[in-house]
Amino acid sequence: MARDRQPGKQLPIMSKQCLTFAQLPEDDAAFREFLATTGDVWMRACGDTARDPKFPPLPIAAFLQRYGAQLTNDGRLAVYLGFEQDIVRPPSYSLRFTEGGKRQTINRVDEQLALLIAYHRCGIMKSGLLELSTIGYRTHVTKKPKEFLSWARRVVGWWDKRAAETVPLFNRTDLGRATPAAKAASLAGRQIA
Repeated sequence: MARDRQPGKQLPIMSKQCLTFAQLPEDDAAFREFLATTGDVWMRACGDTARDPKFPPLPIAAFLQRYGAQLTNDGRLAVYLGFEQDIVRPPSYSLRFTEGGKRQTINRVDEQLALLIAYHRCGIMKSGLLELSTIGYRTHVTKKPKEFLSWARRVVGWWDKRAAETVPLFNRTDLGRATPAAKAASLAGRQIA
């Protein structure tokens, strides 16, 4: 289902169930092991077109093997997680723009309606800073199925339990959530932003 977004058009009120935290690569491997226990979870690239994606969705291991090197930058990876029937043809919206005098349309995944979890695994920047990761899903005025909400809460909850430590954040006065491995890196001098 595609819908057009017109500039200036009011969007419905939405909320996002989201967690922001610091992690290290070994935490991501454990997360993938956990995901395997929740069912046959697939992956697709955030920012890719909803129809005819450059990086077609696949089960997690196959997706990372095929596209991981192309999609990761300093360990950073932005993907959607979901089940095959939800991730292959997600709800989308059309983004229309003019570039070089030519009118173009791109279809993007509609996070408000999609039964997907957005996972942004961040890495270590060239400056040495460890970026924060995020995982979350949108809830919308349209009810999402109980099965999806139960699964999504379980997935985000896994990180909620794992990232129970706190660390100081670079150039900020507040503390951030972190996994034990990220906390150890922070105590050893790694700055987290």
